[in-house]
Amino acid sequence: MRSKLVAAATLAVCMMGLGAPTAVGQDERSTEPTTTEPQPSDIEVTLALNPATVAPGQTVIATAACGAGDEATLASPVLAPVVLTADPDGHQPWALHGTTTVRQDAQPGDHDVVADCDGGAVSTVLTVLPVCTDSDDDGDQVERVPKGAPETGGGPEPDLLAPVVVAAGLAGLAGIAGLAARRAARR
Repeated sequence: MRSKLVAAATLAVCMMGLGAPTAVGQDERSTEPTTTEPQPSDIEVTLALNPATVAPGQTVIATAACGAGDEATLASPVLAPVVLTADPDGHQPWALHGTTTVRQDAQPGDHDVVADCDGGAVSTVLTVLPVCTDSDDDGDQVERVPKGAPETGGGPEPDLLAPVVVAAGLAGLAGIAGLAARRAARR
């Protein structure tokens, strides 16, 4: 019995060892500097606004990929003017960032936003939502407000779960007692 247990344990350990991958590599170190940053000529000129659908007075974060250059000017009739600049820590040197605010008097609809950078001009669309005024909101979410218990759900339901749980527990105990009595009768 003991030898079967030892053999099974040994087999299990061997199987785990076969499943584990072994890393093999060559030690070829280079003295040449490497770069992981994309080159300016490889970058597509893009402009992204977050969020792209806004209300008047809301803050918008603009990110432009301009290739060459370390700043860009963002222009739109519905946004406060802003100059997009590179990250001061040097992260993503191809990306220029800036934060601006939607003008309070911005009209609802789609508006063009243009970033003028050294790599050329790029544009996107900013959607301004209409402002909801207090006169538009009458306070009710429904047309007819229900009144009284029958129209609002009828009140509490009777608790039928407790008797079911008690009955199931008693049935389980009876089954266990029956098994114990059967075992005792066999001995």
